[in-house]
Amino acid sequence: MTNNVFTKNNSGLTLVETLITLGFAMLLILALISLTSFNVRNSLLVTENQDAINSANKLLDDIKDVRDISFSILYTTPPYDCTKPTTLCVINTVNKTVVTIPPSVLTTTTVPVSYFNTVSVSGGNPPTELNIRIITVWNIGSSRFSSAFNTIFTDWRVN
Repeated sequence: MTNNVFTKNNSGLTLVETLITLGFAMLLILALISLTSFNVRNSLLVTENQDAINSANKLLDDIKDVRDISFSILYTTPPYDCTKPTTLCVINTVNKTVVTIPPSVLTTTTVPVSYFNTVSVSGGNPPTELNIRIITVWNIGSSRFSSAFNTIFTDWRVN
């Protein structure tokens, strides 16, 4: 019997073949774990972004409610000065007034927090237009994220 290249070798797997196969399997498992953790993180970011949008929309609705009650509440807010970027103004939804929150809330919160500042007041005396910036801040782990937009509120009661 002659040795032919097409003759079946029944000696089984060698140690080298087994180690190569295990190496490929480990690479595949690591790739799947990495992909899964990436997807979980992105899913969390999307959820937090949606929560931030909801928080900003809620504050926007609260500001509209206060504007509809009395426009002057939005620009005469003693003892707070909402024109300062360091003043974190929010709406007390119970009595429809402007109040502030401490800046420490932004570093300790795990849910999105929205606040506003008055960027400019225009339209005469008394003012008829307010340019308001709504800022939303949230933390994921040690990372801080924020989103901001400006909108103009008008006193629709003015002729």
